[in-house]
Amino acid sequence: MGEGVCLLCGQGMKTAPGCVQSPHAYAWGDEPDIEGLALDDRCGDCGTLPGHGHHFGCCVGLCRLCSDAAGEPVQWLFCDHWCEQADALGLEPPDIE
Repeated sequence: MGEGVCLLCGQGMKTAPGCVQSPHAYAWGDEPDIEGLALDDRCGDCGTLPGHGHHFGCCVGLCRLCSDAAGEPVQWLFCDHWCEQADALGLEPPDIE
């Protein structure tokens, strides 16, 4: 993801505490199966701090509203809510291999 600017909140992804415009993503550290983060443990992809929303396009963020067939949260990049936000911004979904 690099040192860019978040397309939703306009803040620097590695310097801001987190995205203030990511309504559907879990806050970093609130995702299921993540425990024991220190207060300064930034997300390895988008740089958000624990308790703050992941930046737009983060591959770690999980959607709070979507789940797969097993009931597990879906990566935000692959859910309908992310796609709605991408469409509103005129962006194409990421090409992830």
